[in-house]
Amino acid sequence: MIADQLQGDGFKYLKSGPTLKRRQGDITQEIHFGSSHYNVAGRYIALEIAGSVASLTLGRWRRAHPSNLVRRDGPYASWIVAGNIGNLTTDHRYMTWNLADSATRRDCIDDAVASIHRIILPFFALFDDPARGIETLIHIDMGSVSVLEYILSTLGKEAAEKYGHRVLLRNPYYLERFKTDFAEFARFPPRYKQHGHFATDFAALAVETDLDLTKGD
Repeated sequence: MIADQLQGDGFKYLKSGPTLKRRQGDITQEIHFGSSHYNVAGRYIALEIAGSVASLTLGRWRRAHPSNLVRRDGPYASWIVAGNIGNLTTDHRYMTWNLADSATRRDCIDDAVASIHRIILPFFALFDDPARGIETLIHIDMGSVSVLEYILSTLGKEAAEKYGHRVLLRNPYYLERFKTDFAEFARFPPRYKQHGHFATDFAALAVETDLDLTKGD
């Protein structure tokens, strides 16, 4: 039902996903659907919606820049960002719909479609013109080394440094952690591990690509 209402926006429904997918030049955009293991028949049937954006340019850049510090391979090698629809806004709230009640199910579906038009499609549009989209991504993104890599691969070093620095400045802890980890990685580069914090991943990428994310500090 949702796919039928989004065909006019150029999405193709992939039942195996279940996913809606469209390609726009360098960018592939997908809307993913899922549910919950907390479902209770007749009482709670969750509809969860997420959006993802991938870039052919980013995929090529990652293949050309092998790394011991930041993972750049695997099935998601071209992904820039992905997340629940509610996390693609400045509010960062997890959004679901309950489809259990047949009497209200159509209203839930219509609200989900409206939310996709209100949230996911404008978020996707940020990647139509990366240079203009950065200003919005700075405020939406909670800290993602993948976005930093995308900006570096697409717009270059200066834009990446601007983005990374402004994200780190949101909280003094982020910037201090970045500085500490950058100094450590510069002396003793570790093999890849799940760092557990975006400031650490920023530091790893900055060491390998000679980014100065403290400009203006």
